[in-house]
Amino acid sequence: MNKRRIALFIILSVLLSAAVTMAAEPLTDIANNPHRKAIEQMAELGVLAGKGGGLFWPGDNLTRAEAAKVAMFLAGFDEGDAAQAKALPRAFDDVYAGMGNHEWALGWINLAVKEGIIDGYGDGTYGPGDTLTMAQWAAILIRTLGYETKGLAWPTGYDQLAGELGLTEELQYMSSFHIRRDQMARFTANAVYNAKRPDGSAIIDLLGGRAEEKPAETEDQQRGNINLSVVFSPQILPEGGGQTSTITATVTDKAGKPVKDADVWFFATALDGVGESDRRAQLSQFETTTNASGKAVVTYTTVAADDKKIVEINAGAHKNNVDVHKHYKILATNQAAVISGVVRDPYTGAPKGGVTVHVRRDGVDHSFDITETDAQGYYSALVPTGTYSVSFEMAIRDQITVNASGHGKTYTVDNNKGILKGVVTGAGSGKMVMALAPDFRHSPDAWTLQANIQSDGSFVLALAPGTYELFVVGSSNPSKTGITVQSGRVTDIGTVNAR
Repeated sequence: MNKRRIALFIILSVLLSAAVTMAAEPLTDIANNPHRKAIEQMAELGVLAGKGGGLFWPGDNLTRAEAAKVAMFLAGFDEGDAAQAKALPRAFDDVYAGMGNHEWALGWINLAVKEGIIDGYGDGTYGPGDTLTMAQWAAILIRTLGYETKGLAWPTGYDQLAGELGLTEELQYMSSFHIRRDQMARFTANAVYNAKRPDGSAIIDLLGGRAEEKPAETEDQQRGNINLSVVFSPQILPEGGGQTSTITATVTDKAGKPVKDADVWFFATALDGVGESDRRAQLSQFETTTNASGKAVVTYTTVAADDKKIVEINAGAHKNNVDVHKHYKILATNQAAVISGVVRDPYTGAPKGGVTVHVRRDGVDHSFDITETDAQGYYSALVPTGTYSVSFEMAIRDQITVNASGHGKTYTVDNNKGILKGVVTGAGSGKMVMALAPDFRHSPDAWTLQANIQSDGSFVLALAPGTYELFVVGSSNPSKTGITVQSGRVTDIGTVNAR
């Protein structure tokens, strides 16, 4: 058996229906994916590839056939091993030579069963085309890494261990949610660069290469910086109050080593989109210190007033004059969903980071949740099931601010706007202009748009098609009325005087 490769942990954007290739095929459908970098890193290492034709299909769910192949490849087996394993005794009624669509995975499934990494359903079947939840894939890779222990609670023990190993960083990890191929890549990149096996070995070294060389840090730099990660078990609690979530904070240095005796603090606030309520009394402790493993554990117990609300947990750590803090959210609801999408620049179509995203319940003016897009334009919000409006605030060019809103599972700012430009005289330095549609106070899709007046008096606004009045911010009198903006056109109003 070829043991050149070692088990990775967690979610890898499985390649598959095709063989793993050492030369990464250029992928054409991940340009705007929030996990693009992780996908490319793993492809460069030869861990995964696309499904052919330059397509990765990042939104597809991971199947049990794919899981077997990836887990075994990461455990050190290769295509030759899988070919030999096809001759092993038949283990399941639905896994055999000539079985159809998933026959390519026959040897990989046989290996996974032989190694005790994946089992069947107990009724004599394996279900190669069935999908997996995040917790199920976490369990497979925890076994592959060698961290599974007898009596590890399902699924909470696996959830917590995944977080402690740093495998859920940059992911909306939900135990019962099905795992997508792009999420798998992010999990795997975390494992390659963050996780270590119980013997201290690093996966990236055993893979024999690096997707991207990371600059080495001096010992002083390592000692002078700390990382904080927090895991909730569970993150979604049933309604009714009296439900407890265990909160485990882990503090490490930049080398990934645990930091002992770091001061850790917590603050809890219930948010409902209208106001906030102090929930510190529901925490078992406000302040504590990390143990020799770099961990500090507290609990939060819900009250009935938390039902269908976000409870924001702010956590911070301090050691050697270095502070780090993060905020997290738990939810008290019987049914939850994730709202997610990618925001793009309306001019270039490129993903836009740093965009503020408001999530509102239908019929409610206040934001239920506020989040921000990452560098790849991706955002996500955990909410109780229901109907929501999502709105975005984005600076598309310098100080030009655009707000837009819409309904549905995803929403991106499109390029159907027009441009309004001109020169304002007599406004003074530091002033701004704003364009108002006559019905802007009543329409959620016609927000007030503002732009800085430049030193030469010029301004530029991107506006939805319609009729507008132009004001200098702070003035109740419009500088110009009856301005018509058309989609894809530039409207130049020339020079106007500030009123």
